[in-house]
Amino acid sequence: MNMKIIILSFLTFAFVLTVKGQDVLTGLNDPIFGVRIKANFPNGNGSWARGYYIVNQDNSSNFLGLGVTGMINNGISTMDYGWIGQDYHKVFMSFLSNGNVGIGITTPGEKLSVNGNIRAKEVKVEAANWPDYVFDQDYKILGLSELDAYIKKYKHLPGMPSASDAEKNGVNLGEIQSKLLKTVEELALHVIQQAETIHVQQESIKKQQKMMAIQNRQIKLLIGKIK
Repeated sequence: MNMKIIILSFLTFAFVLTVKGQDVLTGLNDPIFGVRIKANFPNGNGSWARGYYIVNQDNSSNFLGLGVTGMINNGISTMDYGWIGQDYHKVFMSFLSNGNVGIGITTPGEKLSVNGNIRAKEVKVEAANWPDYVFDQDYKILGLSELDAYIKKYKHLPGMPSASDAEKNGVNLGEIQSKLLKTVEELALHVIQQAETIHVQQESIKKQQKMMAIQNRQIKLLIGKIK
């Protein structure tokens, strides 16, 4: 079998590429320019992994690698995930064939899944159905007695996920922000209603006090006449 060793030099770096049969295809002779490396396992079964590494001076430790891992079924290889990391079992970032990307996780269920903390100067979330409809004239707000009954029964606010649901499934940042704002706006309406009720009560008390003052004066006049 023909073996070819190709040395590609770029500035001060040298790369040695071993070509065995058609497992490695390079350059303009291939329909797709660049390098294509086959994951070829004739009649094989089980799992497979291939990686390309930058290592230390005695090849005992990987600094950084790029690779793919997957399964073989009767010689047909499929991909589980691509990765960047120290090795396929020490993955920093993973890539699925559907375009999902994971950081600290090899099974990302979203376009970007992160197993860890994220720090950023700013995060902008697309929002729809922003809850200013709460202030529409025909919007029916839940009464305080009904709200009290709901909280006592379910142990959380209406429309909000329960603690167990949030812990199990996480929360959608845009959706939860919208729900929190809706709650704040409804509470604002309750405060306004309570303030109006208190104002009406205070005015009624003032009127009653004036009437009582008038009645007291009349009573004193009557007492004076009797004496």
